[in-house]
Amino acid sequence: MKHLLLVALSTLLALNGCKAPLNNNIQVQNLSCEHTLDPIGIDTKTPRFAWQITSTEKNKSQTAYQVLIATSLNSLQKHNADVFDTKKVASGQQTNVVFDKIDLKSGTAYYWKVRVWDENGLASEFSPPAFFETGLLSPSDWKANWVTSPTVLDWNRYYLQLAEHIKKKRKITYTPEILLSKQFKLSNQVQFARIYISALAFTT
Repeated sequence: MKHLLLVALSTLLALNGCKAPLNNNIQVQNLSCEHTLDPIGIDTKTPRFAWQITSTEKNKSQTAYQVLIATSLNSLQKHNADVFDTKKVASGQQTNVVFDKIDLKSGTAYYWKVRVWDENGLASEFSPPAFFETGLLSPSDWKANWVTSPTVLDWNRYYLQLAEHIKKKRKITYTPEILLSKQFKLSNQVQFARIYISALAFTT
């Protein structure tokens, strides 16, 4: 019985030793990636991270930070950084923080959070989670084809003809707009959907 109590006590002390002493008066907030809050479609494998610290105490400063990045919010909430964990980095930098060793994939959502240490070596709580999503990061990812008009308009000629019609008060006929649509059936309810569009004219 004494042996079990000693083991339990040793385990408890070890777990407590893993936790950094906390300063609950300092918070990390306003996390941004590529100078944007929760951006979608970033086009770099080395994004720039930033955050701000606030405190109810005066003259507080950051002396170190730790950033966790995960592929799901659930993993991040469990402190499971399955993408990247900086560990404790001795630095006061809070803007344009870049990590060269992150292996980011195209078209992938990532969740991240930060905690900092103050000038007394006390750690803050982790910040609320933030989000960013990558776009197409490699030329090989661009596999779509342009959807174009069956006829290519000569815009200079078109405007000259239009001006002539207006001058002579002729009835103006317009080329009808091209409408593109696609219908498909879903086997399950939609949980999340997004459409990406790039166009040289108008899209609806």
